[in-house]
Amino acid sequence: MRRFRLRDARGLLLLASLVAVAPPCAAQFITSEPAQLRGLDDDPDTVWSVYPVLTVGEDIDGYRPTGILDGIGIGRVNSHTNRIVVNSELADSLGYAYSLANGTELRGARIHSFDTAARTGGIRRAGLAYDTVYDRYGALVTDATQINEGTSPPAGFAAFCSG
Repeated sequence: MRRFRLRDARGLLLLASLVAVAPPCAAQFITSEPAQLRGLDDDPDTVWSVYPVLTVGEDIDGYRPTGILDGIGIGRVNSHTNRIVVNSELADSLGYAYSLANGTELRGARIHSFDTAARTGGIRRAGLAYDTVYDRYGALVTDATQINEGTSPPAGFAAFCSG
């Protein structure tokens, strides 16, 4: 069994749940920041590697993830692509505005989606995980007041708390 030591990984999306057999290739986005997770030994023959792919504040083809990344999930799209979804912990009025498919603008917490190469882990596509939102009554959200009733001014979702 391998033991791991985690050094301050806040804001860093790691593909630690994947075994990468090669570093991400140049055609995919990868961060220049160092890995925050490593084995306790420095054995070059180890059977796993960690490649950090994103640090909050970096743009990926014009998309910039926001907030404190939390609540990470991963699933396979096909044999070549994995999808990682991560929520951002933000108050409902923070972060840059983003638009839903119907043009409604929101701020605050959101869920990011990253499609990664299954073999190497490099990011191929990044963006929001959704483009349509329905309120608690089942109506299409066309105004931020439908999300956080009673907040002034209502702007969007509040923190998802690892949702």
